Amino acid sequence: MISAEMINLLSQLAAPAFFDMLAVAGLGALLPALLSEAAGMASGKAFADKFAQQMAAMFTTFMSLAAVAFLGGAVILARSLPWLQEWLTSPQSPAMPALAAWGSALFFGGVYRFTFRHLRSSKVAHLLLGLLGALASLATIPLTLMAAPALLDAFAVGQTPAMQPLTLPGSDSLLWPFALQFTLLALALAGGLGMAYLVYRRNRDDFGRDYYNYALPAAARWGAPFMFLQLGGMAWLLLMLSPDDRALLLQSSLAPVLFAGAGLALACCVLWSLVLRSRTPMRLKGLILIGAVLAWGAHLSAATFAFVLLPAA
Repeated sequence: MISAEMINLLSQLAAPAFFDMLAVAGLGALLPALLSEAAGMASGKAFADKFAQQMAAMFTTFMSLAAVAFLGGAVILARSLPWLQEWLTSPQSPAMPALAAWGSALFFGGVYRFTFRHLRSSKVAHLLLGLLGALASLATIPLTLMAAPALLDAFAVGQTPAMQPLTLPGSDSLLWPFALQFTLLALALAGGLGMAYLVYRRNRDDFGRDYYNYALPAAARWGAPFMFLQLGGMAWLLLMLSPDDRALLLQSSLAPVLFAGAGLALACCVLWSLVLRSRTPMRLKGLILIGAVLAWGAHLSAATFAFVLLPAA
């Protein structure tokens, strides 16, 4: 049974996890866009290029929303935590590599998104911009997770975290399974939330029924498989724990959160697989919306585990 303390923690993390989910989905969106554009260039199919444009547009939309939310939260926290601004901006801070990767992703991904037409005759250059943006986006995830333990530990004990450069964790660190899980989750959310984004943009980006019969399954091909694969990160984490620590964790109030997150992830896989197999996916808008809500729950479960376990990673 979930304890009252765990319920309180979940309620506190629900809203931040929503914006974190948008950020993670945005970070994962450039790789599908890049590969779809490359496939369109190789095959000459216009639908693949349009799908790449929409995924790139989702990247800028989600990343912008997440950046505003996180900056607003940092400003509010800095009023009660004077050290936070210095910790986030000092060249010696372990947060600096993650912020540099985030900024690089925003720059290259933004230029990539807004130059589809201008670089139509220079596809190789445009793909290079997308590649740089995708690499920076995916690098942001492990770099953020590496910086997080010091910050979370500082919040827990109420003191300024150590100001020292980021170091690569050892092979036995729990950061590696978390990095794998959230990287795969980024690609899954890019596909899963990408379907909801396509439905939302349907009236503004009216590319015709045939296009959406192509685009929604194309997004589902990223969502369903990677949502299943990201469970491997949590399985890896459990295997890395000692038998005693694993038994203690599975008997704690974290266990229901773990199983609920796995169940929600599998439910997403089922719903998104239905979209993938459908010949008329636009008729499944309700399932797509439900899948997006369930993905929020699955992400909240993963974020809660990271919040609790990363300080000890």
